[in-house]
Amino acid sequence: MPITFFEELQAVPQHILVLRSPSVWHIILLVEALHSLCCLLALASGLSAAAIEFNRDIRPLLSDRCFACHGPDASHRKTKLRFDIESSATAALAGGRHAIDPGNPEASEIIKRVSSTNRALRMPPAYAKKDALTGVQIDLLRRWIAEGAHW
Repeated sequence: MPITFFEELQAVPQHILVLRSPSVWHIILLVEALHSLCCLLALASGLSAAAIEFNRDIRPLLSDRCFACHGPDASHRKTKLRFDIESSATAALAGGRHAIDPGNPEASEIIKRVSSTNRALRMPPAYAKKDALTGVQIDLLRRWIAEGAHW
């Protein structure tokens, strides 16, 4: 198991360390802190760059906000459009539009609807008593669609 530079210095006998000036210790601590910060930044950038997964990231959002009207329960479904089935969500709508157009978020009706400020167009609709999607959630949907909207 690799040890850090700071751990190596802790193993140095105390009589040798007494000879070092306090500024050396400050430099050592600074180097160790910078190393830790770099590790955290690398981890954070790896998480944000991770591919979006439908079951982990998108399905819970759609389930909470959309499935009441566009989900698997036929008795509650308000339309033929379903977001739980890829073939339905990506099928052509009237006028050649698509609810989800993989690779093209700006042409996807879902993005237009969830980001609309017009209450008559916005999804989920007010009568559904569901909160509007947040900017972060809309961005997540947009990124997923841009990545190809893989189910």
